[in-house]
Amino acid sequence: MDTTEVKERLTQSVLTVLKEEFGLEKIGSNGKLADSVSEYAGRLAELIFSELAQKEFEFFSDPEANKDVKVHEVSSDNKLNELTGAQWLWFTKSVLRTSYPSILGHDLRKSQGGNKPPQLMQELIEFFTKPGEFVLDPFAGAGGTALGAFLANRDSINIELNPASINIYHQVCEQEDIRKHEFIEGDCREILPIMKTDTFDFIATDPPYSPELTQTMSGQANQTYLRQNRKSSYITYSEDPRDFSKLEDFESYFEEMSEVGRELLRVLKPNRYMAMILRDAYQNSRYIPTSSIIADRYSKIGWILKGEKIWYATGSRIRPYGYPNAFVPNIVHQVILIFRKE
Repeated sequence: MDTTEVKERLTQSVLTVLKEEFGLEKIGSNGKLADSVSEYAGRLAELIFSELAQKEFEFFSDPEANKDVKVHEVSSDNKLNELTGAQWLWFTKSVLRTSYPSILGHDLRKSQGGNKPPQLMQELIEFFTKPGEFVLDPFAGAGGTALGAFLANRDSINIELNPASINIYHQVCEQEDIRKHEFIEGDCREILPIMKTDTFDFIATDPPYSPELTQTMSGQANQTYLRQNRKSSYITYSEDPRDFSKLEDFESYFEEMSEVGRELLRVLKPNRYMAMILRDAYQNSRYIPTSSIIADRYSKIGWILKGEKIWYATGSRIRPYGYPNAFVPNIVHQVILIFRKE
């Protein structure tokens, strides 16, 4: 990443924080303030570059330690991706904080709810694949993975239950004038079994996080809660009874996710990876570690858990759950589980 790109990303990040964290929605119309932010971001970028070698990449200051690492180029032994040594190490940090600018039909995609930034999916895809390789998303939604694959110059096949979500993705492609990736409408539990074994190079997916949860921690009766950024009561994703959010309880959800996991293990090529994005839940005064339970269930069916990345999107809303009587967490992070087929 060069200085210009860092400055641009920093500027977008600062603007996003000011808009979302502090509610300065009209900052873009204030030219003087915007110029000040840009100047600040530029100075911050220079500071980052001056400190990076000493702080983040202190490892590289030791000639003996880095003699086999291609810091600024792609190693000829790199069979996984096309990242330099520095880019590789940066990705392996276990905490990921992002402030992505809205791109590729964000206004269209946000109507679906729960869609992931294409840039996040791009980063995952670029680490775990090379250009031209095939990515699978069995819970494709409005196409966050497909758009990330487009940005990364990879191909993808996407399975989605809800035709309305597929339609949103197609509208985005038409609006942005980009090539549509293949979408298969249907239940992944029915479609995956007819796919060939050892087909895909990488699986990136953002499945439903849980059954629809009765709202128990905001004091408003007869509503349901799932989305961390909700502005009103829960709006159901679909009315299809096959939708995982329609399952009656968490145990049913974990069982169905395990069924899907077995098929995903089969269709992935040996020694390749899957990244699954999940969010934990809080229900009936109990914290439910969804990601940990899925990690345990998947390990038992043959997946090798290689690690996790904690993803925090800057600007996530917080609410006074439990105040002023008890601790109730604002779950603003999501967990990206990294599995491998060995």
